[in-house]
Amino acid sequence: MSPPAHQARRPEPPGREAGSTPAWLDVVLIVLFVAFVTVPAVLFAKTYDDEHGALLERRMAADRPEWSWAPADLATWPERFEPYFADTFGMRTALLHAHGALKWFAFRATPTPSMVRGATGDWIFFTKQQSIEVYRGLLPMDAVEMEAWRRLLEERRDWLARRGMAYVYVIAPNKNQIYTEHMPARLTRVGPTRLDQFTAYMDSRSDFPLTDYRTLIRTEKANDRGGDYVYMPLGTHWSSRGAYVAYRDVVEQLRDQLGERFPGLRPHERDAYQVSLNPDDQGDSWAERMYLGDGRVTQESWEWRLAQGAAREVEARGGFLRSTTGNESLPKLVVFHDSFGPMLKTLLADSASESVWQGNLNFDTRLIEREQPDGVVQVCVERTLIRNSPAQPFILDQDDLAERFEASKRSVVRFDPAGGTPPLRPSGSTRIQSAAGGAVIQTSDPRGAFIVAGP
Repeated sequence: MSPPAHQARRPEPPGREAGSTPAWLDVVLIVLFVAFVTVPAVLFAKTYDDEHGALLERRMAADRPEWSWAPADLATWPERFEPYFADTFGMRTALLHAHGALKWFAFRATPTPSMVRGATGDWIFFTKQQSIEVYRGLLPMDAVEMEAWRRLLEERRDWLARRGMAYVYVIAPNKNQIYTEHMPARLTRVGPTRLDQFTAYMDSRSDFPLTDYRTLIRTEKANDRGGDYVYMPLGTHWSSRGAYVAYRDVVEQLRDQLGERFPGLRPHERDAYQVSLNPDDQGDSWAERMYLGDGRVTQESWEWRLAQGAAREVEARGGFLRSTTGNESLPKLVVFHDSFGPMLKTLLADSASESVWQGNLNFDTRLIEREQPDGVVQVCVERTLIRNSPAQPFILDQDDLAERFEASKRSVVRFDPAGGTPPLRPSGSTRIQSAAGGAVIQTSDPRGAFIVAGP
């Protein structure tokens, strides 16, 4: 019996269109999506701590903020909680490993903004501290900065010379200055680098012996073989072979200044070293920090060890280290250094009766006076020319500075507060402005200073 004409017929359920995915696959995708979203949250809720990832990144994991019902604390809770959550959410390390592999192998890029992938091979280059801008010539030095650096180096040299001590200043080139052929083609060079300018300035206006290590290291680069390079492809520092080039020059400079007192001071020849491939250590490598340190991205690390007469460490604390060879025919050295120092230490310590290594670039006069070395060496990377201020006085003792100021007979700058802004160039966060009856100097940086232009 058919339904009345006025009664509506219930519509049939729509069928699946031809070519659409099966229903079971939709269910699988929904389950996977829900799992992908909820598993990290569930692991985090169960106080899953993934501090291992932060350690791979060479830093401490953020601490969990304390809870408080105070209105002011509630208002800032999300902001304080976010760094902790970002370091500890579930499956963080596994997801970052997947992200690193995708970036590196699929897109030929690095998973970190601190590095840029080279145009060829497994090469990476540092991008922080305006390294790329300096490489391209977009941040040139001006005459005031170069003059300030010249004065600083000559003042340190003269201060040491009055005490019978030698002085060598080493500027280790940025890796992009040595392996320019591996830099991405899009990073075109439009002008000279700061090191180009400064070495030319010192050549024409100073008798300070500042070596341009780019020339020496590029010459050694011709001996690259296989995985043995003068700089580490996956790092930012020179290798033992690159450091050896600087070592020879440093010893030769010390010999020029101290040769009469230490006639036996000479650099060790290459055949005096035992050179071996370290299978357990890749040296300076960002592979782990990029979550690629599981054997998929590797490099070789070659160790140089003096066969006879090598120095031994006798004291180590914090950034301070003391080594000795016991050979009194060699000079005693104090070395101030940045991260380029440790590789040089494995070579230079063998050419000193005793060497003291301080892991910062402060020209610590108290340390020098206490140790009474025969020579002082400073080792810094090329980036120092942009991140460090040459205006900082090299004598940091306030009583000594005050005494020198009172004894000074020369006025370099005269400033009348009523006459406007003084002829000083602020460095870092330092600012100066006129105020009623005087001037106000503000700084949030203990390294803040002023650069004075003039003779």
